[in-house]
Amino acid sequence: ELTGATLSVALMKALEDEGVNLENIEIGVFLTGSKNAGHRGAKALCEKYKNDFYDVPTLLYTFDNIHNTKDLQVCYKDMHGFVKANELIADLMMDAGDAVNVPLKDNKVMSSLGATDAGAFRMGKFMSVAVTGINAFDETIYNTNLDTVDTLNKEAIADCFKVAVKCIEKVEEILTMEDEHEHHHHDHEEHHLHE
Repeated sequence: ELTGATLSVALMKALEDEGVNLENIEIGVFLTGSKNAGHRGAKALCEKYKNDFYDVPTLLYTFDNIHNTKDLQVCYKDMHGFVKANELIADLMMDAGDAVNVPLKDNKVMSSLGATDAGAFRMGKFMSVAVTGINAFDETIYNTNLDTVDTLNKEAIADCFKVAVKCIEKVEEILTMEDEHEHHHHDHEEHHLHE
């Protein structure tokens, strides 16, 4: 999907351009395709890499149809409501939105129509959640030939970008605190051993 791919590649480029050095996380991008082809691409990635990402916590955030800030939503339910997202990482994304003053909706009560790559990743046992930004009832662009580069909303993509960056910062912060706690605990145990 054009907006998701644009956002993901821009995020990677910005991190590199700014010389951001993350201590505890490694970031990568999967471009799976668009719409139903993307679901198949996500499923194929799960099959191909099913044994490669379980040795470390792997979080998969997908961005799909980012057209309007007012419609930005974290999809706690996916695949027409049949697949639940990983609630922990969905909550992290919601918190990131709050932190940068970009209001995100959730679909905890009413499941969204449609499906995202995150649903396919979740079915493949990965921790994943999608962020979407479209009114599925807008027949002018949703799943039509009018969903083109000309319909991109720079403000919506910029807002989603801010949320994604803040989410990365939050994950890094959590892992840094866990790492520091682990080192402190290890140092404390060594101190007792030497007494």
